[in-house]
Amino acid sequence: MNRKQNLQTQPHALLFVFDGSMEEIPDGDEETKFYKEIIQMCRTKGYNYPQVVLTRIDRVEENIARSGGPGGTALDPGEAELQLRQVLDKKIEDVVLRLDVSRTSVHFIENYHSGGGWAEGRNVSVDFHALKILSQCCSHADAFVSQAVRGANARQPGCSMQ
Repeated sequence: MNRKQNLQTQPHALLFVFDGSMEEIPDGDEETKFYKEIIQMCRTKGYNYPQVVLTRIDRVEENIARSGGPGGTALDPGEAELQLRQVLDKKIEDVVLRLDVSRTSVHFIENYHSGGGWAEGRNVSVDFHALKILSQCCSHADAFVSQAVRGANARQPGCSMQ
């Protein structure tokens, strides 16, 4: 970043990306403290809602399939989907608590899949979630720009009549 502090040189929104397939997100107390401090520093600079993206939903799904049901039996698709949603929800809640961010600022996204057919339907879902995240980032960027413009206008002296 340039040392000049103006709207053209500042980022308008912040996005943190973590590997969502990890056991702890962020990984350990030291890393959690580091990111929590960074997010707090961001807030003092006017970035009130940094977005957190958790990737690799497909790996979480694979881990659930490998662990299976009781006794290692395979889960039926409905049970697997329910368990996936529960695991993702728990991971999101953990991130919300650990980093002190709002739930609406934490998003889970999977990677694109190669191949056709079934994977194409999954990629549409990936596109949808990516657009949702982009929309939220743009909304927060607009708020940041508006706040910066209002602040700049408040600092400028008004015209005086003579």
